[in-house]
Amino acid sequence: MIHSLSLFSLTLLTYRGAKLSTAIVVAIFVLAYFKDLIKLPKKTLGIAGLVGLLISLPIIFSIFQGKAGRLEVFTIFSYPRPPAHTQNFLDEGQEKLGNPVYYLFHSETFNYARGIMGRWFNHFSGRFLFFEGDYANPRHSPPNMGILLHLELILLILGFVYLVNSKEKFKWFVLPWLLLAPLPAVLSRDQVNAARSINMVVPLILISAFGTIYLFEILGRFKLKTLFCVVFCLLYVLNFVYFLDSYFVHQPEHNAKYWYYGYKQVVNKVWLVRDNYKKIVVQQSYNQPYIYFLFYMKFDPSKYQKQANLVLSGPDVGLVDYVDDVEFKNLNLPDLKNQNNYLIVADYAKIPDEVIKGIPEFYLLEDIDYPSGDVAFRILETK
Repeated sequence: MIHSLSLFSLTLLTYRGAKLSTAIVVAIFVLAYFKDLIKLPKKTLGIAGLVGLLISLPIIFSIFQGKAGRLEVFTIFSYPRPPAHTQNFLDEGQEKLGNPVYYLFHSETFNYARGIMGRWFNHFSGRFLFFEGDYANPRHSPPNMGILLHLELILLILGFVYLVNSKEKFKWFVLPWLLLAPLPAVLSRDQVNAARSINMVVPLILISAFGTIYLFEILGRFKLKTLFCVVFCLLYVLNFVYFLDSYFVHQPEHNAKYWYYGYKQVVNKVWLVRDNYKKIVVQQSYNQPYIYFLFYMKFDPSKYQKQANLVLSGPDVGLVDYVDDVEFKNLNLPDLKNQNNYLIVADYAKIPDEVIKGIPEFYLLEDIDYPSGDVAFRILETK
């Protein structure tokens, strides 16, 4: 028990979504096995609870100290409808803000409930589970694949049948866990999110495992049971090979821009010529470009810590303005045209062709292209 609660508490330090997902698992476990838990020695329960609380204290304090910026950015409750949108909707039915019909059908609370339920069903849709995956965040899924293999659909159906008919107490732990597992994702702004709903993986795997057991029990009733088992296993292996092809062959090119392709090439180019320029200016963004410079330059951590300066920007995680002589800033290109011997890095949206043609002080040094051939980044120098 002590080890179990210690490990559960440690999950709170690993990922922000664990604050809710871990609480869900612990609560369901306690409800499902309450009669067994109360039989444990009170001293063991007390020590385990105390250890878990001590490990969780930094997270608890951070919440009450207002250090929940990422929660504010991503929660669905931070994105109410614009007043004009609501008013236009009311005008369509000649209804007024504040009347009973508004509170019943058009209030912000009702809108949030509708959005939450829609997101919950999205995470159990075939589109998310089997055929397209995280369509709101393509980097979380290989192309043409869900978060599960296609054949898992058969195993999940059989697993549900097996568990529903089972008299084991375990089903009252697994099934509610699966139903509530998407909550960290459901309460966020994205329609689906594979990372925030990753807690679904464990109950899905368990149900698939029960489905596999049940499938082979069914196949065992047929005379050609060995043939059926071999055919299913071959189909499963083929499905897995299809996933490997999608993940290792197609994913690197198909979703290159979502994995911020190009930063490695930018760093390698800029770092080689950095001594030739007065200043290096890189477009600032919430992709945290400084991280790529630290990683690909193999920057000494102790050296970086001496100059590290996190600049808080709104409710997000903050930004870093410079690493050594590389500066990260929001670019206003006309302001830089009179700066001599500058090296400038930005994406194509910031430096389209017309900007280069319209400002003769800029010289295009190199384009960094995605595998598809589209321009990812442009490297300019000022004359």
